[in-house]
Order: sequence, then C-alpha cells, then structure tokens
Amino acid sequence: KVAQRNYDIKIDLKRKDEIGELGAEFSKMTEKISEYDMMNVDELKNEKQKAEAIVETIEDGIIVTNNECKLLLVNKSAEKIFAIEEANIINHHILEIIKNEYLFHSVKNALLEEKNEYIDISIENGNEEVSYYRVYSKLISRNNENIGVVTLLQNITKFKETDRLKSDFLAIASHELKTPLTSIIMSIDMLLRDLTGK
Repeated sequence: KVAQRNYDIKIDLKRKDEIGELGAEFSKMTEKISEYDMMNVDELKNEKQKAEAIVETIEDGIIVTNNECKLLLVNKSAEKIFAIEEANIINHHILEIIKNEYLFHSVKNALLEEKNEYIDISIENGNEEVSYYRVYSKLISRNNENIGVVTLLQNITKFKETDRLKSDFLAIASHELKTPLTSIIMSIDMLLRDLTGK
C-alpha cells in the first residue's frame, strides 16, 4: 500500500519486542514519507502558479499547443486577440477554436522545422486588421522529443503604420522636391545653351 502512495498505513502492534519496535519505526517512516510527498506537491504547485502568473502578465499573446496541434494554454492577451476563453478551449484542436488557417499551418510547420521562424501575420479584429510578429519555440522533452510549440504573437500594427507613414512621407517629399528641381534644371540648360538669347 505504501508503494501505491497510501501513506496512512500504521502498524500498531502494541508489543515491546523487536517486532513492535519495527512496527513503530515503520509508522514513523510512513509519516515522514507523507510529509516529504506533501512538500514536493506544494513545491510543484508553487512553481506551476509562478509560471502561470508570468505567462498571464506578458502583454504579448501566448499559445501553447501539443504535437497534435491541440491547445494546452492560452494567456489573457491571446484570449483578447481571438475572443476566446481558456477554460473552454483546452485540449481542443487549434483550428477548431481559432479559425485562422495561416496560424494553424505555421504552428504545424513549427513542429517540423529545425530553426525558429519570424513571420508577420494579420488577424481580423472586429473592423480592423491587426498585424502580429509571430515567434515560436519548440517544447522539447527530456528525451529530446518535440512535444509541442509555444507561439508568441507580438502586436506590430503601430510599427507597420509608422513604416507606411515614413514611406508616404518620403514619396511625397521626393515628388515635391523633384518638380521644382526639374524646372530649375531645364531653365539652367536653356540659359547655358543661349536659347533665350544673351
């Protein structure tokens, strides 16, 4: 029973010989094992809660999937991005919950690829299209097996908008500068060739 992690076993022989002492020591041993077991469980729970707290406070969306593309964890940011709730989606296929073929294929490919891939993806969010920088990291077991993928979605919509504005500004500025410069060059050319007279 102790081997099956049942630590409530007590041997109360009420004898004063070696067998009685052995029974008492056995009971002490099961109490100690029970204490150590509870300590280990508490430590594991604390570590799990710490990890979950860290994941939840990250502003970027995080999606964790297993090697069958089933959802294992989604943080608050990812819940907002896809308008889903983690409690209702665990162990469901990613495509069942997140109707985005491109994201599904990128997660699926991430299981097979050797190196990290950084890709921009666009996701419809209400009436607007939001751009994300997708970064993934494989989950590798102790046996060096690929057991899943962590996908991080970083909102880069503002950066893309800034880049577009910069490109627009450069196009307008170069056009506005080119027009008078062309006229000046033509006028100078006419003057140099004495087309207008002395």
